[in-house]
Amino acid sequence: MGFLSNMLGGPAPVVDPTCGDAALKRARQDLWTGKFDAARDLLAQQVDPNLRAFRIMMLGEWKTRNRGIEEWMRSQPDDSNAWTVGGALLLQLAWVARGSGTADTVTTQGAQQFVERLATADEYFARAAQLNHRDPVPHALAVTAAMGLGYPEPAVRERFEAATAIEPMLYTAHGRMLTRLLEKWGGSHEKAFAFARDSVRHAPNGSAMLGVLAEAHYERWVYAAAFDPKNDPIGAKNYWKLPQVQSEMRALVDRFLQSPDVSSPDVQRTGNFLACCMCHMDDHTRAAKVFDVLGDRVTEYPWAQHGDEPGKVFARWRRDANKRAV
Repeated sequence: MGFLSNMLGGPAPVVDPTCGDAALKRARQDLWTGKFDAARDLLAQQVDPNLRAFRIMMLGEWKTRNRGIEEWMRSQPDDSNAWTVGGALLLQLAWVARGSGTADTVTTQGAQQFVERLATADEYFARAAQLNHRDPVPHALAVTAAMGLGYPEPAVRERFEAATAIEPMLYTAHGRMLTRLLEKWGGSHEKAFAFARDSVRHAPNGSAMLGVLAEAHYERWVYAAAFDPKNDPIGAKNYWKLPQVQSEMRALVDRFLQSPDVSSPDVQRTGNFLACCMCHMDDHTRAAKVFDVLGDRVTEYPWAQHGDEPGKVFARWRRDANKRAV
């Protein structure tokens, strides 16, 4: 969509869970019909570790059992990728059982299934890591399993460090560890920001890793707005006006715009978070620049948390940013 279309409107973009990866989309379709060959061959390719991690997560992104994944694990027990995808599926099914509500809304059965599925997923990831010592993805996904199981921070960090020892700039490892360090997951605002700032310190310009700090700021705002609106000392309305927040976020956007590869799913996610944060800050000029780089590459988050279909929110905020940009 061109600049004029962005200004005047047009159909809202639709979230593509595969981020335009046609081979991944075909592999997912085959898994649903019980065939795993395309998924197996896709993961056998030598690609960027971050793309590979994204593909694994999407191959395991189901709300019910998947015959293709089950047959893959049964028939090829020495394929580490089968165990990793199987573990990724169990992470999804664990949250399906639990639900997305607060702890007091979880049923006894849901809580039991949540723990059982996470524990099994952790075992699957350990098996995958044994079969392929050079793959960082099982360790990265195990961060979420350990977090959900309530493991202490050192045990969760052990999994993160195992992943980043293999691939220091693995975005999903950093993103999942950040989640564990958030206040709402038993961490603290201070720990989360210290970790996020360390993650982006040596990140290349234009890389998805810049999104770790952007998401830390976004989550801090969400906490002020939703988790502790009465007692939070900052307050959601004031958060994006704080000088440190503004200077840090603008520096991230400026680094992002230097050389973003928006064919990368993780870079697309980072760009969407940066555009959203710039809109919250009323920095419409930078927001418009990020939207221009993204084109119609809308991701589900953060837009799904803004009261409408992600694509519609994205289009509406993009249009407003372009109108008000200097």
